[in-house]
Amino acid sequence: VYENTLEAAGANRVITAGGTIAASGTFSNSDVSMQPGISLTLNGDGGIDLTTSTHGTALAIKGAGAAGAINMTTVNGAIILGTVKTTGGAVSLNAGGAAGNMTVREIVTSPITAGPGGAITLQSAGTMTLGGGGNIDARGPGGRGDVSLASSAGAITLQSGNTVWANHLRMNAVGGITDGAAGAMTIDLTGSVNAGNTGSGNIRLNHAGTSGITVDDLSLVGYGIRNTATGGVVSLESQSLVTVQSKIQANASDIELIADKMAINAQLDSGGVAAGTVTLKPSSNPARAIALGAVGDATANTLELSPAELAQASTGILKLGSSSHTAGIQIKDSITMAGAGQVSMINS
Repeated sequence: VYENTLEAAGANRVITAGGTIAASGTFSNSDVSMQPGISLTLNGDGGIDLTTSTHGTALAIKGAGAAGAINMTTVNGAIILGTVKTTGGAVSLNAGGAAGNMTVREIVTSPITAGPGGAITLQSAGTMTLGGGGNIDARGPGGRGDVSLASSAGAITLQSGNTVWANHLRMNAVGGITDGAAGAMTIDLTGSVNAGNTGSGNIRLNHAGTSGITVDDLSLVGYGIRNTATGGVVSLESQSLVTVQSKIQANASDIELIADKMAINAQLDSGGVAAGTVTLKPSSNPARAIALGAVGDATANTLELSPAELAQASTGILKLGSSSHTAGIQIKDSITMAGAGQVSMINS
């Protein structure tokens, strides 16, 4: 199928192959640019690899308009892409089968002038490796689209230096959710995050946005963030408010919330009063005070944790502060922390 056939006006383009789908030769402007409102669908029994042309990973697949969606599905094969861009159209990629790994350097669904970013839905049967060439970006002038990342038999990684920009973010992995190098996946949300992991590995998230982040049960699965991997950590850091609306759970391991303001309205369960740790500490400034028993979040330069919030911890050890914390820990009211086997307050 030639480039000019794909880029011509007319009906939506659907290409179905009994084997693999690959790119070859040279493309004008290093891209395939669909006409406005025309979607592109690729279905392969084998893999889809569009990094095999002379442009390599620089080849961009572009949709135009809110109806200009990009869809790719494999029955048993990897999906390997450089850049996918739409101007509001949704992007849906599904790599199936035992060979169903996914590698995508960049996805952007941002309209040019108006409207929300298009939804991004990625599903792989194996590992999912994102970034390296750009962000997973569903921003738009009229708001952000939702992003869903699911891997049924592998880890989900977003390379350091790249960001998932979304309204709501749903993620499920087998093997961890990180930056692929033991660090945190960077996210910037205007809505909520819902993440789960099994098998092995950690969930490490760093929220870079300024509007605050909510942990919530978006998918109605009974938790906000859960890691059932034995020894698997759950870590969420934010420079702004973290609101916990649904349970955060680890399997006899560590839960770490690092934020300058917290609203903890659901359980932090590291495995009950005999297992794991829950750590609560400020993020941006080690000289920020911690006030225990304080109700509300109005005091400047202070992480305030009410009795009700502290009672949400179900853990072997509840750790408050850290070795780098220097501003002191104040006790403002009587506190009962029956869900914690031990309590450790750390201030340098």
